[in-house]
Amino acid sequence: YPFGLSELNNELGWEGDEALTEDDIEEIKVNPPKRPSFPILVLLFALVKDFSDIISFGVLGIFVNILGWFVIRIYLFGKVGFIKKVLYRRFVFTFILGFIPIINMIPEWSFFVVRGYSSEIKKIDQVLETIESLIKKLAKAGA
Repeated sequence: YPFGLSELNNELGWEGDEALTEDDIEEIKVNPPKRPSFPILVLLFALVKDFSDIISFGVLGIFVNILGWFVIRIYLFGKVGFIKKVLYRRFVFTFILGFIPIINMIPEWSFFVVRGYSSEIKKIDQVLETIESLIKKLAKAGA
């Protein structure tokens, strides 16, 4: 892209941990993010996990939580770097909640999947719209 990392982060209004890195930019150049399809299989797993918590009063949740760690890691594996960072932070919080009896009866995993998908779509749209906007600005300035 004919603009720098700082311009893109400034346009996005992202800073600190949220800011894009040089690696993110390289990844976007090679493999531009696309709107993902809804992760229905991951949601189904999350629903089963949350339902098992409810019917077992949270006892099974501790064991299923460990299995879920691997399922969610596989789900996050294919994500673009900047999306992976955001989702991973939220997932760690969800994972920790899964070990707290009674609290783990709340359907936290299902909520994570739906909220994560929504956040991913929002971030990807924001990046793509900002890149498009910067390219238009540069084209106008160069014309």
